[in-house]
Amino acid sequence: MPPPNPHKDPIQQLLDEMRENFTDELPEKINAIELLFLQMETNRDSETFNEVYRKVHSLKGSGGTYGLQIITDICHLTENILGQYKEATTDHTHSHHLLLVCVDLLRDALLTYKSESADFSEIVKRIQSITITDKSQCRILLLETSHSLSAYYKHIIAKLTANYEHSHDSLYGLKQLLSIPYSIVIIGRELHPLNGSALLLALRASNHKNAQIPAIILSSEKATAPDVNTLLIERTPDHGEILFEECKKILSS
Repeated sequence: MPPPNPHKDPIQQLLDEMRENFTDELPEKINAIELLFLQMETNRDSETFNEVYRKVHSLKGSGGTYGLQIITDICHLTENILGQYKEATTDHTHSHHLLLVCVDLLRDALLTYKSESADFSEIVKRIQSITITDKSQCRILLLETSHSLSAYYKHIIAKLTANYEHSHDSLYGLKQLLSIPYSIVIIGRELHPLNGSALLLALRASNHKNAQIPAIILSSEKATAPDVNTLLIERTPDHGEILFEECKKILSS
C-alpha cells in the first residue's frame, strides 16, 4: 500500500485505504465463492446455495461501497444466474458453467484494477455477451422516485416470470441500461436528476444493445409516445393492470 499523502483529503485517504484492503482480501473471497460453486456441481442442497448467494450479495454491496462498480456488475450477473440455477429442475450444466465464468470475470476484474490502465471495457463486453436464455430470467428495470408507487409496481412486476431491479436515481438507471442487458425498462416520467423523457432519449441515442428495448413510461398526464418501441401509460386508477398486461405481452413475444 502506498504511504499516506499529506496533501490528500483525510476522508478520501481513508476511503482509498479501505478500497485497497478490500481488493487485498478479494482473492480469498473469490476462492471461497468458487469452492461453493464446485460443491454445487454435486450437491444442490439449499444450505450451500444460500451460503454462496449471501457471499455474492455481500460482495456486490462491497463493490459499490468501495467504488468498484465492475465487481457489483459481475455479482449482479452472478445473482441472476444463480436464480436460473435454482429454478432449473433438470439440467444445470449451462448455469453451472456460467457461474464459473463469473468467477473468472471477478479475477480478471481484480487484475485489471491492479494494472496501470484499469480499463474494464473488455470485461464489460464479456458481461454483456452472457445472455440468459431461460424466459424466467428476463430482466426488468423499474425507475420510479415515489416510494409508494415503487412498492405498488414491484408488487405487479413480482407476478411476472422475470427478475427486476429498482432505482430512484435516473443517472444510476441510465448507467445500468448502458452496461447490463434488460428486457423492459419501466420509467416514471417525474425522475431526477434526468426526467424520464431525457433518460429515454439518451438511451435511444446510444449504441448499446438496450438502445431499442421496449420502454414503458408512466405519466400523470396524457402524452404521445416518443417512438415505436415506447408505450406511454397514464396513471389512472387501473393503470397497474394495464402495466401488468403490457409487460406480460412483451415478455411472451
